[in-house]
Amino acid sequence: MDGVMRFTGSRVGRAFRAWALTVLAVFVALAVEASAQEPDRPTAERTEQPTEQGIRFTPGMARAMADFYVQRVFQPHFELDEAKVDEAGEHVARRLMQLAHRLDEQGHGPGIEKMVEQMMKSQAEGGEAGRGGMPPELGRAMGETLGPMMPTVRQMMRGVAQDLRPMLSPRQQLKFAAEMMAAETAMEAFEKTMDRWASGDVDTFGDPFTDPGEARSRALERARQRAQGEIDRSSFDQWKRYVEEAKGFYEFDDAQAAAADSLLREAIDRATQIVEDPAYRDRIHANRLLFHLLGMMDINRTHPLHYDLEQGYERQVDPIQRIEEELRRKVDGVATRGQRQAAMARITEHLAEVGYTEEPLEPQPAGQEPDARGGAPAPAAKETNEDNP
Repeated sequence: MDGVMRFTGSRVGRAFRAWALTVLAVFVALAVEASAQEPDRPTAERTEQPTEQGIRFTPGMARAMADFYVQRVFQPHFELDEAKVDEAGEHVARRLMQLAHRLDEQGHGPGIEKMVEQMMKSQAEGGEAGRGGMPPELGRAMGETLGPMMPTVRQMMRGVAQDLRPMLSPRQQLKFAAEMMAAETAMEAFEKTMDRWASGDVDTFGDPFTDPGEARSRALERARQRAQGEIDRSSFDQWKRYVEEAKGFYEFDDAQAAAADSLLREAIDRATQIVEDPAYRDRIHANRLLFHLLGMMDINRTHPLHYDLEQGYERQVDPIQRIEEELRRKVDGVATRGQRQAAMARITEHLAEVGYTEEPLEPQPAGQEPDARGGAPAPAAKETNEDNP
């Protein structure tokens, strides 16, 4: 279902996503409609039979879903006049009830039940086996169930458009028409995909709203953009924030603040020489590209491939992390013993105010780190000046 979720995050999808959720709710309600099976059967036999009573899709449900769509999606996106919101909600609710009755009359309930069963089964199996993408069995069940419904769903969407478009300003009508055309194109592609999936031709990692080849190209491009973003996004902002936090925490004077700023500039200069090296950037890009592609394939972080990639990434960025650790030690080393004691005393006082009664925090010599409770310090990776007078 990753392709569906990616579509719902797109420009057209933001206005369309509520319809997907709403129509799905209608499908589920129809799947649990009441049946006329015999009430008296042996207990063992009844455990192998579906329930006889279920939740019907009611006008109240339709109004609630319509109000959600109009108020949360349609009104803000197309700047609908507030005075027309209730009327728009009634139009949508009426169309939803028409959809529900037509799907009910067409007898899709058993197919929806089968599809939901396969969804739950595939989710359970995917969680245990780490399998990603669209399982072929689920894809086929969706194709067999949703494909025959699509003409009715598309008819409902056109009816909603016919009702709501006249309520918009001329400028917003043009915007609405353009997005409905894009949504119609997506729905046509989705219907063709469902027909293909029903025959067993399931594109595991495809986007059901686009051509399979185009969907794979988009997924790769998206992964490349994320990988490049990680390279371009500077981690030096965190270094800068650390130095500013240290200035306030230790209450540096002007000379100490200037010394901390100088240490920061030196560290950034050293790190920049590393991150701007083309070979380094190529290695990081290759690692992060694979990382994001695995994520799109729903291969989770406990998978061995993820572990190998993360280990490789840690090795690549180790020189940068060492510079950062050295910067933190040196900045802490700017503080005098008295400043460290005063800073820890302030923290201890705040902890006492919230009921902390454990072992008090003790100031640590510069270049060393306390244990979890602030007790004996652990050896630092590199010695620094322990005391500033």
